[in-house]
Amino acid sequence: MTKAKPVEQREHRIKPKIVDIESYKKREIPELAGRNLKKTKDWWNSFWSSDLSSAIDIKSDLPVIQRLASLMDERERIFKQAKKDRLVVGSQGQVVLNPLYNALLKIDAEIRNLEDRIGLNPKARVSLGIQIGQAKKSLADLNSELDIQD
Repeated sequence: MTKAKPVEQREHRIKPKIVDIESYKKREIPELAGRNLKKTKDWWNSFWSSDLSSAIDIKSDLPVIQRLASLMDERERIFKQAKKDRLVVGSQGQVVLNPLYNALLKIDAEIRNLEDRIGLNPKARVSLGIQIGQAKKSLADLNSELDIQD
């Protein structure tokens, strides 16, 4: 049986690329295209002001975020309309639930998929390996805390 080399002697190891998160936090908020509701614009601004946005690569991820904002805007518009007329007359003259609620279910499913893809809920962040607000403590930090307690 062969013994594996010690880690420091291994070659061609994949090393993670170090990214400066602070530079991402200083970037400008991208423009939200189109005519959108105030609620959507507020969500857009709060998203790009959040710590989560520092994990977003604008070049590759912006279309996904824009699609999410568009779906959220459309969902709100459909919900407002469906709420006005919850029950409507069906094709046979019977009273039925507004068909717009079916459209809402489909849009909600797509919104959930996009939210999971970009880490907008805790479970998705864990699966994507995103940590927000809880940076890992370095060994020096842990040692300094121990020194203070002594």
